[in-house]
Amino acid sequence: MITVNTLDAFLLLHAGFMIIGFLSMVMGASAAMFMRRKAWWFRFHKGAGFFGTYCILAGVVASVSMIALSAGEHFRITHHYVGLITAAVGVCTLLLGIVQFKVKDQAARIRSIHRWSGRFTLLMAFVAVGSGLLIIL
Repeated sequence: MITVNTLDAFLLLHAGFMIIGFLSMVMGASAAMFMRRKAWWFRFHKGAGFFGTYCILAGVVASVSMIALSAGEHFRITHHYVGLITAAVGVCTLLLGIVQFKVKDQAARIRSIHRWSGRFTLLMAFVAVGSGLLIIL
């Protein structure tokens, strides 16, 4: 019989949420880049962005819980900083996507920032996933 202790469970939750969040954001960005001619692209982009951001935040909660339960030190290694930056920029990207429709006179400028923020978020998420895999492999 296989048993999983609490720390291992939080590690699996963290990794799972982060990978699902990253893949969801990649799918949302891909829809925005390659599916604009389809009627459904925007709804899909928006849903994937929300879902991806929520998964990333759930992954952060799982990692903070894991470190707190182990009495470990928060922000001890580069992966922790990269992950926090990724989560923060992901939330900012999501908020920019929402705000561009609320502030009509600045929509084009905010949309441009949203696009660049999204690209940066994906780059940081890729680095975070890679650095996380280096820790466990």
